[in-house]
Amino acid sequence: MWACQSTSVATAALWPTWQKRWGYESRHHFLGRSGAGRGRSDGRNEIMPRWRAFEPYFWSLVKKSSTGCWLWRGGTFGNGYGRVHFRGRRRPAHRVAWQLAHGRITPKLLCCHRCDNKLCVRPTHLFLGSQKDNMQDWTQKGFNRLVNDRTLWRTGDHHWTCQPAARLWRQKQSHKLRAQLRSGLRIVLRGANGRLLGTRMI
Repeated sequence: MWACQSTSVATAALWPTWQKRWGYESRHHFLGRSGAGRGRSDGRNEIMPRWRAFEPYFWSLVKKSSTGCWLWRGGTFGNGYGRVHFRGRRRPAHRVAWQLAHGRITPKLLCCHRCDNKLCVRPTHLFLGSQKDNMQDWTQKGFNRLVNDRTLWRTGDHHWTCQPAARLWRQKQSHKLRAQLRSGLRIVLRGANGRLLGTRMI
């Protein structure tokens, strides 16, 4: 046990030297704990092992095309964007691709897609911009329903919340809450001055 601990401490102390000498991004990268699946570099598998230098390993997980998008073949986040372990943490693959091609990204800037393909990591299909730039690009491409669907602009009795479907949903929710209060499954919460705070299930 003590030998194992001393070995790990010694490895952590010497790691900056190893990183400089062999080009590994982190100790986890060296141990093969980051990125997607394993592979070989001898021609039997296009994906390189995870313990190789980071940049060749990263691009080995990309399916390149001469004209279209370069698709990420590694792991993905729940929102559909590619992910990769880079410099000690999981990061979006397209953001890492930009850094490998152009250098450091200012923290407040977003890495946006011109092609709107979440798995694309081709640097020429990416651009940097603020959240405002991203939303303007999103609107110009027709993805902003609030701008493109004028029915959402209606007010008063013509508002979407006053339409029959929305009214029916609110009635069902009201009947459901009242039934839960009568049965004791839901209780009313009040503040010290008797003010109604809300309800919750018990």
